[in-house]
Amino acid sequence: MSAAQSAQQQNRHGDGTYATKTRGEADLNGINLTGAPIDPWADPAADLEADLGAEIAAEIAVHAATEARLDEEFAEQQRRDAEERQWGQTGVGTDSRTPWGNADVATQVAAGITVVHTPGHGGIKVSRERNLAIPTALRNASGWYEEDCESNIVGMYHPEAFPHYKNGEHDAIREACAASVKNWYPDAYTKATGIEVGIEESMTLRDRAKQSDKDAFRAAHAEEFVTLGNGDTHAPWIPPGYAACRARMDATGEERTFLMSRDEVIHGGSYGKHALVDPQRHIDVTDVVNTQPDRPWEWAQAENPPQRGDDLCIDTNGLTVSQGARARAELGRQWRFTNDDGTQTVETLGEHMKRVGVVGKSPQVDGDKVVYRVHYEGSRNTPVSKATYDALTSVVDTSDETQRAYIAKERARVRYEKAKAATFGGRDTAGIAKRDQAAADYEAAVAVHRDMSSAKDQRARAWQAERDQMRQDAMAKILTSRGIVLE
Repeated sequence: MSAAQSAQQQNRHGDGTYATKTRGEADLNGINLTGAPIDPWADPAADLEADLGAEIAAEIAVHAATEARLDEEFAEQQRRDAEERQWGQTGVGTDSRTPWGNADVATQVAAGITVVHTPGHGGIKVSRERNLAIPTALRNASGWYEEDCESNIVGMYHPEAFPHYKNGEHDAIREACAASVKNWYPDAYTKATGIEVGIEESMTLRDRAKQSDKDAFRAAHAEEFVTLGNGDTHAPWIPPGYAACRARMDATGEERTFLMSRDEVIHGGSYGKHALVDPQRHIDVTDVVNTQPDRPWEWAQAENPPQRGDDLCIDTNGLTVSQGARARAELGRQWRFTNDDGTQTVETLGEHMKRVGVVGKSPQVDGDKVVYRVHYEGSRNTPVSKATYDALTSVVDTSDETQRAYIAKERARVRYEKAKAATFGGRDTAGIAKRDQAAADYEAAVAVHRDMSSAKDQRARAWQAERDQMRQDAMAKILTSRGIVLE
């Protein structure tokens, strides 16, 4: 009998089965290599049963946990479905139009409530169902609520929608939002809830009370000069310790500037920045403020009187046939314009220009394009086509040489970028020469614009220095005439 057969015979049980080795044991020709004793009476069936029992128990536990998770997800989905049936949807997503531009980010924080963000601002959009839960006095018919103040109206009536968006419990969120609504919209809050808002709860009410006091103060002194602010204390011509304050007589609307003690203006003014002017004590320096040299030509060019009615010449004869047709179509198209008083007027572009008056026109760079604008009094303007721009023959181009150099620089930049892209990373040798020429043209345009900008800044600084010296001399004459000697 071999050694292996002898070892096998020794491990044999009485029932003809063999003892199995424990895990980690190995033998070679019947020799135990682990050094651990082999149990000759081990029952492999029992070990297998124990292993199977442990595996089954683990599988049962995993199955139970999975079922519990699925039950939770199902319950959550049912809750969401129920909320959606109750509160509806906003239909707003990323890139949707909002009152502040297209949405960069749109997050649905709850059924019927979407928070949006745009490059400039943001807010909340609520569904029709959510909006109806807000009282009419506080409700925005559009369902849009801007993020700074109005969003608190939504939080006040739907606090349960925001715990995962804002830290806090429902009651805490409701109270915080209600406090903000009281602060910004006290009248609407009272109308919606029937609860009066105290002045200590609302900055709006405090500002209203202050303004009422100011109005009463100005009405009581309508025939006297009352300052409009704390005045200017930094101009070089103003003596140390004094402020140059603009003041108005409400009865006539006349405005003048007076030299007043700085401490008197800051600490002695009635109702904030409004103080009475005493003509016997306070020096009238209106003529000093109006003293200045001739303005630089580029500034004077931008100060043209408005051209209205027949004074505004619109001539398409100098244009090509297609340009003339485009200009006439644009000038004859009806627009809806907002007037200074907030009302709106529907009229053609040509009628609008003749009614309100045009003070100038200028080209401006917008990205890679040149936009042509027609300017009215104030800061209002209308973008027009190049054809309409050229048809306004009596309107002065208010752009100066520096602005035109900037436009030339930007056009050169666009040409260079196109030439660079046309070389396909330098692989197109035929386009490299064009690219290099475009690069040289761009560098030259940059240099021209830089030199013109520097010269313009120097002219402005020189003008300001001359103006300040003229005003200092005028101020010195007034002080001398009054016998005032400054330390």
